[in-house]
Amino acid sequence: CGLSRGTTERLLSTLAAHGFLQQMPDGEHFRPDVGCLLLGHSLLGSLGALRTARPIMQALADACAVHALLAVPERGEMLCLLHCAGSGTRPLTIGTGSLLPVTGTAAGRAWLWV
Repeated sequence: CGLSRGTTERLLSTLAAHGFLQQMPDGEHFRPDVGCLLLGHSLLGSLGALRTARPIMQALADACAVHALLAVPERGEMLCLLHCAGSGTRPLTIGTGSLLPVTGTAAGRAWLWV
């Protein structure tokens, strides 16, 4: 980013103090904390497109007995924004925030085909 080490450390400390990052035990690394989850949840809740898409996707999933996903690209993978499971489908551990590989998955192949 072109920031000095001191500036970077202050920014990371501020984010950790406000619950967006959690410092790892090694003292060098950070991981997302609860604040990131709350921020993401609030953002998704404010997206009218997801509220509009949910009943349509659920109807499609039920009619075809499939899993329907709404995803966006994220660094060569797919970030799941919405997952609807059709009646009679086997349970999957995919949910909002799941990262799915584009290669080697049915969802990824469908995405590439579209």
